[in-house]
Amino acid sequence: MVFFIFANESKSIITAINANSLFSFNKRHLPKRWDARNRMKKSDFPVIAIIYAIGFWFLAMTMDLPEEAQTYPLVLITALLSVNTLYMVRQVISWRKTRVIENDVAKTFSTFIPVQFFGVVAFCVGYLILMDLTGYYLTTFIYLVGSMLFLKVPKLHIAITVAAMALMTFLVFTWFLKVPLPVGTVFGG
Repeated sequence: MVFFIFANESKSIITAINANSLFSFNKRHLPKRWDARNRMKKSDFPVIAIIYAIGFWFLAMTMDLPEEAQTYPLVLITALLSVNTLYMVRQVISWRKTRVIENDVAKTFSTFIPVQFFGVVAFCVGYLILMDLTGYYLTTFIYLVGSMLFLKVPKLHIAITVAAMALMTFLVFTWFLKVPLPVGTVFGG
């Protein structure tokens, strides 16, 4: 006998399910709120595929780093791919339980703001171009401040974010891992 606790808004319900019934799961075993929130969505397919593509692309680039500089990126890439795989497995299990794929594309893009999206994309492209010229620290400062001002983030939050990122980057990459960050051609790199 396996026990599951489903929290309801008014009270908690303990449901006993025979171990054999786990393999023939039916909608009637699901609480009403679970079914609506955890259905597989059409937007999950491209998101999962894009995250896998980014993860494997970063993995290929990480293999080009010196061996002593690969540890931290490999941990992050492994975590990214593992969480993405867990999410994919969760969505497949949800689909097997409900046999429903929700078409959420219209709902997902109902709040899409093209100026905001393409503005951030432009900042990212500028970041990649400037990285070679001005190096990591200056380019990251310009990118963070510029993109956050563009998104109308309060100035105090910008200052805290920039200071925290600079400190964290210096401590983790420069001081702890001894990873050389791009200096930029302007500064003799």
